[in-house]
Formats: sequence, C-alpha cells, structure tokens
Amino acid sequence: LSVKAFSQSMSGDEATAMKTAREAWETSKVKTVDGLVNLFHCGVRHEMKFSSGDTMLEFDNACNELLSARHQAAGVDEIISAFPRMSNSCVENEVGGGGSLLLS
Repeated sequence: LSVKAFSQSMSGDEATAMKTAREAWETSKVKTVDGLVNLFHCGVRHEMKFSSGDTMLEFDNACNELLSARHQAAGVDEIISAFPRMSNSCVENEVGGGGSLLLS
C-alpha cells in the first residue's frame, strides 16, 4: 500500500494518496521508518494542495507510535537519519510549484 500511496501522490491524486498512506500505516503490523517517511511525503503533498493542517500532527503521532514499546524496531537515531529524505519531500514540493511547509 505504501508504494501505491507514493504513486498516487506523484501522479497528482493527493487526496487518495493520503488516504492510502494512512491505511498503509494503520494496517501495518510492523511500523518502519520507511513507512513513516512515506506517510510524511504523502502528507506534505496533500497539505500543499488542500491546506489541511494535519501533516505535522500525523507525523508526531506516527513517530510516537514508532517509538512506542510495541514497535521498538526503530530507534531515535534511525528516525533522525530519515530527516534528509523528509526534507527532500518538502524541497521537491517547492520546486514543483507548491508552497513552503514550515516544519515547526
């Protein structure tokens, strides 16, 4: 589902992509940093098109879930090392004509 969400997002169907990315995250038995990055990527593209205001809240919730006792596979260092990929999603969006997303 994550690959499908990414493809939908890149083809311009941001609303469906965000729904698919959420479904992929929620139904995944093992939460991964790659899933987190994909959720963020789809969220950024959705945010820039619809100004929903959910991207950072969803990212925070997903980080908390990833670091929870149930999913200790990913550590803080692994999440921090994914930030360049997430930053690239923001830069690609800006280059493609989207607005700036403040990560604060």
